[in-house]
Amino acid sequence: MTLQDFTGETGADAPFAGLPAGTEMSHVQLKVTDAELQDSEPFYTDLLGFDVQGRLGQMFLAVGVHQHRALLVVTNRFSTGPAGPPLGDSAQLIAVDLLVSSADQLQVLAERLAAASWPHTLAGSTLTVSDPSGNVLCFRAETV
Repeated sequence: MTLQDFTGETGADAPFAGLPAGTEMSHVQLKVTDAELQDSEPFYTDLLGFDVQGRLGQMFLAVGVHQHRALLVVTNRFSTGPAGPPLGDSAQLIAVDLLVSSADQLQVLAERLAAASWPHTLAGSTLTVSDPSGNVLCFRAETV
């Protein structure tokens, strides 16, 4: 993969059109706005069911492990106050896609969110939910 794969640029004015199909990240760091992770930690652990794999005070929380790496790192380190939406022409994370191993696991997650009255959408094999800071997570059932 080259820098051009990430920028999408073949020329100076070409807009970014996304990463190549099949690109996998080892982990994603999500910026949250709650100063001591008081809303984020229960969302990711109690509601979504991730296990805490690492912690640095009240600034970093690593959840979920796949092949010895945290899937998500939740941090308030770079923004401890309320954040506004990114500017229209700013680089920004639109959503994080996460695979679950079966449609049954997706359904269990949807039921847990519904029982907690947490807003979410289950459409086909994709469950979409936003964390307390507005980060969008899209859970999809793995297909074989």
